[in-house]
Amino acid sequence: MAWPGPRASQAVALNNDYSANALSLVGLTLLNTIPVNAFRIGYLIQNQSTAEVYLAYDDGVSSTPSVFVLNPNLSNLGGDIADMTSMPHHGRIRIYGSVSTQRVGAADW
Repeated sequence: MAWPGPRASQAVALNNDYSANALSLVGLTLLNTIPVNAFRIGYLIQNQSTAEVYLAYDDGVSSTPSVFVLNPNLSNLGGDIADMTSMPHHGRIRIYGSVSTQRVGAADW
């Protein structure tokens, strides 16, 4: 299936946390947040850095997210991708890394 890409109205804003209860993962830096969107039909997140990236999924209200790890991009083969076109998450998705300069591609639609 071809990736449809983001809609302009839903471009992801860097370094923003849209919650009043921002999660703090010890030793990690918030790289990006995709806000709650009840109409989201899919999203794609790709780790483009040489270190692990952590995805924290929640409903935008809860302080107990589910956390998943995307493995790094090694040898320019591309890092792990979370492509959820058929199983979208409508809550908040926060992206964390070990340093603020990590490269991560993120889009929702």
